[in-house]
Amino acid sequence: MNSRTQALAKAILLFLPCVASAAPVVYNAGDILMGFRATAEPGSNTSYVINLGPVATLRDATGPIALNLGNIKKDLEDTFGPDWRTRTDLFWGVGGSPSATADINGDPAPTLYGSAPQSSPGVPGTAWSVAGSSTRTTIASNAMRGLQDGFAGYQQSANSTKAVFQDGTDNYDWRAYMATGGDADKTGGNKDFGAFAEIEAVPTTALSLFRLPNQAQGVYEGYFTISTEGVVTFTPESSSLTYAAWAATNAPGQTPSQDFDNDGLSNGVEFFMGTPGNDFTAPPTLSGRTIVWPRASGRTIGASGVQISSDLGTTDPWHTPVPDATVTSGSISYTVPEGMAKVFVRLSVVP
Repeated sequence: MNSRTQALAKAILLFLPCVASAAPVVYNAGDILMGFRATAEPGSNTSYVINLGPVATLRDATGPIALNLGNIKKDLEDTFGPDWRTRTDLFWGVGGSPSATADINGDPAPTLYGSAPQSSPGVPGTAWSVAGSSTRTTIASNAMRGLQDGFAGYQQSANSTKAVFQDGTDNYDWRAYMATGGDADKTGGNKDFGAFAEIEAVPTTALSLFRLPNQAQGVYEGYFTISTEGVVTFTPESSSLTYAAWAATNAPGQTPSQDFDNDGLSNGVEFFMGTPGNDFTAPPTLSGRTIVWPRASGRTIGASGVQISSDLGTTDPWHTPVPDATVTSGSISYTVPEGMAKVFVRLSVVP
């Protein structure tokens, strides 16, 4: 090679465009994860985990959503075989906690999300129940957050910008949090994430999604299905009206804690009671010592309850009374006990 040819070759090398590597998959507060794992070969040592993005997008959906996850079919075939969808030893599940320490996109800390198998699409599975905020905090902090915080360090998929592969050698592996074959420290011995009896199912089975905010009984949000082409679809609970959908018409641009029509009741309470946010809302009824708030049907309510204080929370923080309020499908009522000194009563609603 003569000197001129060498110089030309060097010039070509100098001006070759740089190919940037793909940005790593990350987890952001408020996101939720979907995991796949097999208990036999092929793929028994691999967890395939996908970041579905902000769970609020699913919680507030008003119609079916085909999630944009890339070509996960290719990953599932390469990892678990061409028969991945019909394997009886391959399982998928959904779980996560938007935040253990702060309110995120309308989810109060430490809200939990977990899936559950359902017998047929549209027929909810059994709702999860996790009693006590301390228990939920422990699960969100020690189990789900561990998995989520370690999410970015895994091998990224070439077929999906939202997926990673885990080889089972790390403490934050998805399968470590699953009760069958998992890490006892992360499952509490026998429950997925230490909270749920079984969040997984085979891919031909739909998955219910339940939300557990500051209450014991889970709220059904809708269900996931996955097609033979690897398309994941989330279908929300059709009968449920979300605060976001209600606020778009009744309190545009405002949060549940604001008061759009300045009538002394927050938007969240008006949403709960079923009155338009731009009209005056009648106060709760009072009969003797019993206060009754009407409760509208077909609304997604994360948490609700009566709170009391002797001085509007100045020195006596708002708290749940004992005995507690009476909750029915159409109302919440609270009877002030006889002999109680001055007390203020309010309805707290977290959509």
